Amino acid sequence: MHTTETTTKQELELSKPLNSNYEQILTPDVFQFLVALYKKFNSRRKVV
Repeated sequence: MHTTETTTKQELELSKPLNSNYEQILTPDVFQFLVALYKKFNSRRKVV
C-alpha cells in the first residue's frame, strides 16, 4: 500500500501546503481516485 501511495503522490501535485488534518482525508485511495479523474477528464477541461 505504501508503494501505491508514493506512486500516486508522484502523479499528483497539490499546490497548497497541507496541515496534518488532511492526512485523514487524503488517503492513498483518495489520491488514486483524484489521479484517475485527472487522467479521464483533463483533456476535456483543457478544451473548454
